[in-house]
Amino acid sequence: MPENASPQRGDNYLKLNGRNAYVEIPSTADYSVSTTGALTVAAWMRPDTLNFPHVEKDTDYIHRLGKGVQSGAIGDQEWTFRMYNYKDPVDHQERPNRISFYVFNPEGGLGVGSFVQTPIETGQWIHIVSVVDSARTHIYRDCWRR
Repeated sequence: MPENASPQRGDNYLKLNGRNAYVEIPSTADYSVSTTGALTVAAWMRPDTLNFPHVEKDTDYIHRLGKGVQSGAIGDQEWTFRMYNYKDPVDHQERPNRISFYVFNPEGGLGVGSFVQTPIETGQWIHIVSVVDSARTHIYRDCWRR
């Protein structure tokens, strides 16, 4: 990737504040593992901070991308990318800046997931891809410096 890979004047990208900004895409069965038997999700992200002041209640992560809004027995969340704080407020220091991908059980509750946990720098673009089949998830990370 060229050195000027960071957003340039005229480029289109989303900048979200990690608290109350989000993008909603209408739900479609094409984005469901249960419909297709497989799914590949890819995203570019550039964290501007490694600690998120507004994480999920009683957790140490934020959702970066996913389908649905809540996991668990009462939730409708099918899959999600999460990124964990560098300094964990819940004191799970084994997960500093872990990026994970989860597919949840359609009936609610736990599912299956994969993660990458390599050093992350603020302002660094990260390309993250997760591949799901009927039995497992795989996650891949590739990054370039600007």
